[in-house]
Amino acid sequence: MCIRDRGNPVGLFSQISTGFSDLIEKPLQGISQGPLETGKAIVRGAGSLVKNTVAGTFNSFQKITGAFANGVSLLAMDEKYIVERERYKNRKARHLLQGFFEGARNVYFGVEQGVTGVFVRPYEGAVSGGMSGFLKGTLQGLTGLVVKPITGLLDATSKTAEGVKNTATHFDDRPNEDRLRHPRVFYSVNRFISFYNGEDTENLMMLLELGEGRFEGDQFLSVFNIQFSDIPTKTQHILVLTIQNLVYIDKSNKKLLWNVPFSLVKGIKEYTNCLLYTSD
Repeated sequence: MCIRDRGNPVGLFSQISTGFSDLIEKPLQGISQGPLETGKAIVRGAGSLVKNTVAGTFNSFQKITGAFANGVSLLAMDEKYIVERERYKNRKARHLLQGFFEGARNVYFGVEQGVTGVFVRPYEGAVSGGMSGFLKGTLQGLTGLVVKPITGLLDATSKTAEGVKNTATHFDDRPNEDRLRHPRVFYSVNRFISFYNGEDTENLMMLLELGEGRFEGDQFLSVFNIQFSDIPTKTQHILVLTIQNLVYIDKSNKKLLWNVPFSLVKGIKEYTNCLLYTSD
């Protein structure tokens, strides 16, 4: 078990130590500047102790519950659910109210996935694997009915703790945590790196958002801008090629129009007002 799974006790001890250090040192520094500054320094030192104790405690609690939730979620044996849960986990709770909001979202997500999985997973299993797939899907659905809501509660607890921690440290000096640009795209099956292309990264982010988890593992190839005579000039359509899929998107209105597995496509031909692909 790693330190993170245990709640990062070293970090907790460090933050509490910092608080006690400020409680002693700040008043001593203020004594030489008179009674008023001494009083302010005592308040600042006590505030630092409270802040660091709260932040350190809830940071540890967040990591413990988050690690426990990760382990429990694996019991669902549902890759689609695990991928979608990661998207929820990546939303940061920057303050207490956002922590409560994200926590509620996680609870709803866990319950919704658990209930719908009882019906959806057996059907999907039967379609893809016949009777054995149906039995596997039924097992996934019944297991998920218990595991997914429990995971949602654990994730909610972790998000609330994150919100409390970030509220306590809200006014601390810290590096900018917001992304200045989207992450770099890796291309083809070998995932090679090219020069940073802002348009490719924007298109990939849109593909992942509109696909709602369906294209998470796709290996990106290229994007083509499509302009037909019947498409308004201000409307932009794009054709996204990955190793696994061919995806047609209305970029201006953020709509996924259609997609087809790339392995089924034998040819593509462009006409005046449409794209025609041939398949088996």
